[in-house]
Amino acid sequence: MMTLHGRRARVRTALLALALCVGLSGGLLAPRDGRALAAPLSIVGDDGGPADVGGVRQAGCEFTLGFKALRDRISNIVGECAENARTEGSGDTVQRTTNGQLIWRKSDNVTAFTNGDRTWLVGPNGLQQRQNSERFAWEPPAPGTTVIASAPGNAPAGESGRARYSPPTSYIFDALDEPPPLTGGAWPCLTQNPSCSREPWWAQWNTLQVATPTQYAFLGPGFVTEYRFAEAVGLLWQWPEGKDLLRAAADHGVRVGVVASFPRAAFAGYTKEARAIVFNPRFTETSTWMVASVLAHELQHAKDHRDDVRMGDSFDHCVAREQVAYKTEARFAQWLLQQQGGFPSFQDVRGSLSEADQRLFLNLDRIAKAPDPDSLALEDYRGVCRPGR
Repeated sequence: MMTLHGRRARVRTALLALALCVGLSGGLLAPRDGRALAAPLSIVGDDGGPADVGGVRQAGCEFTLGFKALRDRISNIVGECAENARTEGSGDTVQRTTNGQLIWRKSDNVTAFTNGDRTWLVGPNGLQQRQNSERFAWEPPAPGTTVIASAPGNAPAGESGRARYSPPTSYIFDALDEPPPLTGGAWPCLTQNPSCSREPWWAQWNTLQVATPTQYAFLGPGFVTEYRFAEAVGLLWQWPEGKDLLRAAADHGVRVGVVASFPRAAFAGYTKEARAIVFNPRFTETSTWMVASVLAHELQHAKDHRDDVRMGDSFDHCVAREQVAYKTEARFAQWLLQQQGGFPSFQDVRGSLSEADQRLFLNLDRIAKAPDPDSLALEDYRGVCRPGR
């Protein structure tokens, strides 16, 4: 029997060691591929509070390009330059000022200023500001931060008086013109991903665990995911119903990312306020078809939200949402089974894949084989669905 995801454990161990050598980037541990994560735009002191990020005005320094443009708009907030702009090892560009620090994030091409407590940044909705403990829905997620829909007053009021998330209407991030190319004529896989050529379809996973925001030209600018989900998106695109779900997500302006603070037992979730699908980071390195199945489940929730069906707070609506999503996953599993000629056995999965893969496989296999997905969803969510969920 081949040992496949034993290599995942080895890769994780090796890259953790590399991360410890590289150290922290913007307050975040370097990711598994050794590249620096997007800076979180929050600077924390040794006591856990905001650090003193300002500097003393220096003669001979100047603001240029995007830093000058932002400083011209909020000069009293940014203050004077304390140094010239410099590029860090992560690829981000930073410049200390008398009041804080300017930063250009390479990961999503965003220019921002932080005073150690608040951040002002220029994104798809123009100039906005937020607390450093927060993230806008269009930004790359950061551990320990709260996702917010938009800056108060910068967008029209939405549900429950909250600000609506305004999805991008143009291509402001890196965009894939076409789905990932097919390997063996049927399986989408990024050419840079070594897993594509060395493992059977059910074990292939996206080794490129990169959080860079990515858009899809074949869908439209409204759908944005982290790059790590590109292969799962490509697989769903091969499924006729998956095309409809993805198009609905693009029309609704759905965002897909990872958040660190996530219930351990949950795989993913959909949040209406931010129009965001958020994944538990424990399961992003599972096999691509498993990630795609979970994504199909959450895309069904996003489509329900767009169509305003089953969106009440009652127990019945909560269960009904999950029943529809379970049946979506079951149909995806049946399509995949026909395409691939069958699923691996649990013995294959247990002997070759990670613990996270095993947990997800058992859940998906249970849904795929359920004679009555409605009853299964009711059983699973009877104690979860409560008014206000």
